[in-house]
Amino acid sequence: MNLKHPKDKILNQIRVVTELDLENEIDEMENAVEDHARESLRRRRHLVWGNRTLWFVALTAVAIALSYVVLLQMPEGGEVTFLSMLVVCLIGYILGPAEGVCGAALFGLFKYFIDYGMVQTNFAELWDYLIGYLLLGICGVLANTQMRSRRTGRMEYLLGLRSSMTIAVLLRFLESVWNYLYFYPVPGMSFAAQLKEAVIYCSIYIFPELVFSLIVLSVPAVMKAVQFLRIMANEDYAERYDYY
Repeated sequence: MNLKHPKDKILNQIRVVTELDLENEIDEMENAVEDHARESLRRRRHLVWGNRTLWFVALTAVAIALSYVVLLQMPEGGEVTFLSMLVVCLIGYILGPAEGVCGAALFGLFKYFIDYGMVQTNFAELWDYLIGYLLLGICGVLANTQMRSRRTGRMEYLLGLRSSMTIAVLLRFLESVWNYLYFYPVPGMSFAAQLKEAVIYCSIYIFPELVFSLIVLSVPAVMKAVQFLRIMANEDYAERYDYY
């Protein structure tokens, strides 16, 4: 009959207890790491999701940066940029009318002070930068205006992003033509001739960027991304958005 020495039994018990304690410690460490990862992810999501101030600053900064990616520079001022007008319009579309108007005005002021500095004052250009770009904020006003549908009885948006942007850019175009006629009159030239020149000149740098922007917005993936940004900027995170 083989009996284990009591010392061996004690050692085996200690070994079993030690292994169990080690497994428990490992499980606790793994749980702690998972909890830390979840908390870190929650904080990062909270930083981005529903943080309207962050998105306002980010979109305004992106618009300013893109305004210096110039595709066509006009000799007397004005340029075709890489979708900067689109991003300015997106501020209001994503965040709302007030933020859209403020963002467009800040965009114009920042561009003016970057281009002309704090010392030099050019009232004609200041007016064009401030009022001209501020009118792009109208896109957010139009795109967020709702009316009750007679057909369904529900509140529906009056205009979409592309229609709202087109109207806003047309308003900017009219302001640019007025600015051209008022601040830069040509002595001896008839009003009709000056108007024709202003319309042609302003059309060359405003409408190509509008057309380019509308083409980009016609891509379904782009509009889906814009709608996702609209949700992300205004709502808290939810798991259902993982499959958007």
